[in-house]
Amino acid sequence: MCTCPPIARDRLIGLSGVAESVVKRMEIYGKLPVRLSIDRLNEELEKIASIISRLADRDILPWLDTNQSPTETEIYRASTIIADRLCGASADPIVRNAQEARQLREIATWLDERGYRLLSATQRVRFDEMPPGTYSFRLNLPVNLIDEGGKTVNIPIDVVIMRKTAQSGDYPLIDRSKIGW
Repeated sequence: MCTCPPIARDRLIGLSGVAESVVKRMEIYGKLPVRLSIDRLNEELEKIASIISRLADRDILPWLDTNQSPTETEIYRASTIIADRLCGASADPIVRNAQEARQLREIATWLDERGYRLLSATQRVRFDEMPPGTYSFRLNLPVNLIDEGGKTVNIPIDVVIMRKTAQSGDYPLIDRSKIGW
């Protein structure tokens, strides 16, 4: 909840390259893995810390870019924002899913009225192979992690739109709010 945007467990696992069991044990059970050597555990924790440090929200944690300790006011403000994000993430998934469905319907209506065509999920098209004048929801975007030796992870993108005027080789418009950089 301290990153911008806040990242889900699965995205943290994918970006850091840490074993899924390590993150789940810490998050769900609040315990460190017991079957890892101290050296291996430290490696895994350093990977997690590296990703969180890179994505840390400097607007709510401004002291990360200075050599100064945070003030009590800064700590209170940051903890309040992080707690609010956590409460929001813990909110009833039915409400969140209904809101997301409504938002996607609104986007679809807007695009349909302008002559765009929804690609069905069964068409399984890559983001860079979308025909002009089409859009898709929840399309995976393969991203190469340069810091991880070129490892590729898929990041689901909420809305992907290929402009009607797109030429061969053009990339679609994407909702970058899910990418995190």
